[in-house]
Amino acid sequence: MIQLVRFLKYALRSFCPILLSAILLSLWGCLAIYNASVNFPNPEDYSTKQITWLIGGVLVALIISKIHIKRFFELIPWLYGFGIFTLIAVIFWGQPVNHMRGWFHTDYFSIQPSEFCKPFFCLFICWYYRYLVDEETVEFKRYLKLGLASLPVLVLLAMQPDFGTLFIFTLCFAAVYWTHGGKTKYLGWTAAGLLPVLIYVLYRYPYVYRRLIGFWSPEEHAHGAGFHLLQLERTIASGGFWGRSFGKGLWSQGYLPLTHNDSIFASFCEALGFVGGFLLIVIFAGALLLAFRKCQKMSNDLYGYSLFALVFCLSIQAFIHISVNVQILPPTGITLPFISYGGSSLLSSFIIVGLCKSIIASEKKDLELLDGDESSEVKPLEEDVDLGESSSSEH
Repeated sequence: MIQLVRFLKYALRSFCPILLSAILLSLWGCLAIYNASVNFPNPEDYSTKQITWLIGGVLVALIISKIHIKRFFELIPWLYGFGIFTLIAVIFWGQPVNHMRGWFHTDYFSIQPSEFCKPFFCLFICWYYRYLVDEETVEFKRYLKLGLASLPVLVLLAMQPDFGTLFIFTLCFAAVYWTHGGKTKYLGWTAAGLLPVLIYVLYRYPYVYRRLIGFWSPEEHAHGAGFHLLQLERTIASGGFWGRSFGKGLWSQGYLPLTHNDSIFASFCEALGFVGGFLLIVIFAGALLLAFRKCQKMSNDLYGYSLFALVFCLSIQAFIHISVNVQILPPTGITLPFISYGGSSLLSSFIIVGLCKSIIASEKKDLELLDGDESSEVKPLEEDVDLGESSSSEH
């Protein structure tokens, strides 16, 4: 009985607010997936698989959270290099899905390597920029070296081509550089220099051009590129303020494509209305704000910037997904973290949660060790003072 109580106490300490929030959000996502797939041939299969991946993700997050973040920084060049290797491998041996070659398929599951590259890409650029701050005094050279170090991943994503994920990685790079005090003009010059590349992409990949045209005037392309966008609009409108409740969706279960992944926010809003959708936005925005405040209080700059980069990666992905569903951005194929169906996305999100918990715990451990060292240095001095006082009193 005593051992059981000790185990429960240890489990509660392990499930910190960050991990608990991620678990509750994921369970909410499992319910949303079941609601979106209720009219599928085997609707319980999707939610059951998602719960299985959720259990695996929680275990991975717990293991990662027990490892000091310094160990990951020691291994980050190798982890980053392995990520590049997987992105190369998927181009040659991956199976094409929706105009892109970014998946490894097996008889039981599929793996998207780019999802697992996200957390280690964030850690790498934070670690490498910290190294450049110590080694390079010219700001432009820092930016150039950081960009060249990030370029292999960005180029390989463009070769798949996975432009939605490429957009997320690019924004993470820009956010890390800017929060480190980088100059905005360098980012502006880079964006201007990429305009010819964008024109080439529109010419090389006609489906990208069709998506932009459909986004610009969905009514004129209602039976083509604009169909998905019109169904997103009607699905969200169908939910109203309070929603239709789970299992009672009209548009999401009859007309909306990809209700369980790319369109799950619209499906979610039809079930829970404006209130549910707004609450979801507040959760991701609040996580980003809390991470920003937390990183400002950290004594170790590398820990703070890494924490912000990891949470930014999840939050910006969520905002892009939501922006597509409410027609602020054209379709990108980006999933909603913790909510959308997909094992790679869910496991990657929990890796980020585990790294965030590791950073916070490592900061606390380092401060405790520092306080212990300071107290051990101060104690002999106090003893000397006491001896001095006692000897003077004897005289």
